[in-house]
Amino acid sequence: MKHAIDTKMKGLVLELSDEPGPDFLTTRGLQKGLVAYNDGDCLVQEGLGFGAPILGTQTETYFSKTASLQATEECLVKTFKFDCASQIEMGAKGLESPALRYGFEALVGLYMRVERLQPVILKLQRGLARSFNASCRFIDVEPVGQARVTYWPVEAGMRIVSEFETAIKNPQFIMVNEQGADFFDRAELDGRELAGDGITGWMSAGKATLRSSATGLRFSIDGCPSSRLFAGRERTPYLSWAGLDLHSRKRRLEYELVIGEDGRRPGRRLGKADDGVVADG
Repeated sequence: MKHAIDTKMKGLVLELSDEPGPDFLTTRGLQKGLVAYNDGDCLVQEGLGFGAPILGTQTETYFSKTASLQATEECLVKTFKFDCASQIEMGAKGLESPALRYGFEALVGLYMRVERLQPVILKLQRGLARSFNASCRFIDVEPVGQARVTYWPVEAGMRIVSEFETAIKNPQFIMVNEQGADFFDRAELDGRELAGDGITGWMSAGKATLRSSATGLRFSIDGCPSSRLFAGRERTPYLSWAGLDLHSRKRRLEYELVIGEDGRRPGRRLGKADDGVVADG
């Protein structure tokens, strides 16, 4: 079941589905939040969409492959089941070991915590990944909880409310708002203008806006003072996302996704999404 939301901006439609995808690179088979279409061109690529929940612990990060979707005249409600976890896989024969996997995961943790080291760590990660033929895959696990996410269309974009349920102790509740790195290639972080690879993986900010040179679209986040805001972009042979993510210890997160335009530019037409305020796709 798919539903399309008319954003009131010409050519821009947001789509929500209870099926995984759209599939692209490493996020193949995962549930996504709102997927943006500009003149029929899907913008999400490897990103998880606007308003997708993730559950994190010190050792695991949980995602969703299974979800249910409900629609009313006013909003859409999607319940994500946390039934898979990310894992580093070594492709080189004989190199699969807990120690190597732990080393890669430790680098990822350091990458997220220390912004000034991100360019160096990213190069190191890429070199190690090539040497050991390492890749990220998502393995099925017994469900560890769920998140109920409500999407309310508002004049400036979307009001998003997430409610997490889990028995895991001391989890990190994460809401990601991501589209594709090929489209969103510029950022403004606390007044700093960044572009392309100058936007590293996880950069903390008080205020942040991501912009698309190709489409003229932009998005930002208002509200949710109880969360930490991170902006990021990664474009590699196996990654292509750009997003604004919220990290919190609170089970309920509420914020407004603000979508605007700096000036429309023609996009490639790959097919047309259905119009409508909230309509079956």
